[in-house]
Amino acid sequence: MACRIGMTTNPEQRKAQWLTKYPSLVNWKILKGPIEDKATAQVEEAYISQLLDCESSPGGDDPDDPFAQWYIYRFEY
Repeated sequence: MACRIGMTTNPEQRKAQWLTKYPSLVNWKILKGPIEDKATAQVEEAYISQLLDCESSPGGDDPDDPFAQWYIYRFEY
């Protein structure tokens, strides 16, 4: 089963978005968070995706909110 690692400031909303693309989404888990800044979250996302051999892509939502708290998530599809 394929897996994906990502980062978001709103885990429930992001899960709903992924469900539209991957209706077979299972095993949604928050792996880390809250993380206080996007740069740190981005490093964590890249490290975890490599460690777990899961797909990821740089980005994340709400990139302009300096007060956002970030979460790293994982799911399978």
